[in-house]
Amino acid sequence: MLMWKDILIGISVLNLLLGIYSCDSHHTPVYQKPAFPTEADITTHILTDTALIAYPYDVCIDDSFLYVLSLVADQWVQVYDKNSGAWICSGIHEGQGPQEVISGTSLYFDKNTKLFYLYDQGQSKMITFSFDKKEKKFINIQQISLAETNGVVRMAWPLGADRYLTDGQQGENTKRMQRFLIYEKDRLITQY
Repeated sequence: MLMWKDILIGISVLNLLLGIYSCDSHHTPVYQKPAFPTEADITTHILTDTALIAYPYDVCIDDSFLYVLSLVADQWVQVYDKNSGAWICSGIHEGQGPQEVISGTSLYFDKNTKLFYLYDQGQSKMITFSFDKKEKKFINIQQISLAETNGVVRMAWPLGADRYLTDGQQGENTKRMQRFLIYEKDRLITQY
């Protein structure tokens, strides 16, 4: 019959043998230094103020350009060459005037009509404009007020023929609020 003393001596000998084995230099180390590939050529790009976009709200693409909805130097829409990424111009001024935007939240491009729709949450209006590629400037077409919707409209998109899909809230309490609404001019026609 084994005694407790013999068991403790056996455990101590086992620990000693494990300690000696772990110090042995012939086993594989736990940590191996990673091997990183060597690059022969490193390319760099110089960033200019026109290349910096703080917070893009939306992006549209046509056959030639990339249009980014982001406020840079008091201009809401930044235009870049689709193939090279080169900055082309900016437009749609920040402000409270008739052709200005306080807080642009959505930008939509209709490929059939070649028109842009920018929703200004700050003034609750949808601005329709075109882009003259030769002159590199924006041309205001019309503005539609969505302030009569009696709700909060965060973003809006055209559905054609004076219809708009809005993302917002309408209702008197949280149980009956509807988030997605479709308006025809200023009349609510359906909600989800």
